[in-house]
Amino acid sequence: MIISELSTATNIPISTIRYYDKLGIFSPTRAENGYRIYPENSIELLLLISQAKKLGFSLSEIKSMVDLLQGPRRSGELRNLLEKKVIELDEKLKEIKKMKRNVLKLLDSNCPL
Repeated sequence: MIISELSTATNIPISTIRYYDKLGIFSPTRAENGYRIYPENSIELLLLISQAKKLGFSLSEIKSMVDLLQGPRRSGELRNLLEKKVIELDEKLKEIKKMKRNVLKLLDSNCPL
């Protein structure tokens, strides 16, 4: 599949797919004409990358995950990466809840807004 087909199938811009290629997150093969050729599993992988970004994973973390998923299985490395992310997300949730409480206090105060 060529990049335009992948972009259409995933609703992800061609420029984003090329950027992931440049970073080494997503690597197609090249045809003789220079076109990027993507295997069929590229749709699922690209959607996984997109979802990971939406969930707050950095591109560096995503690259590590993709490398672990596509490379030889190394015991527990992906699990460790994901467990660290869960801890980070828990901390962010605590901060968000604290901010929400502060905003609600401000709204409940007699302070003119």
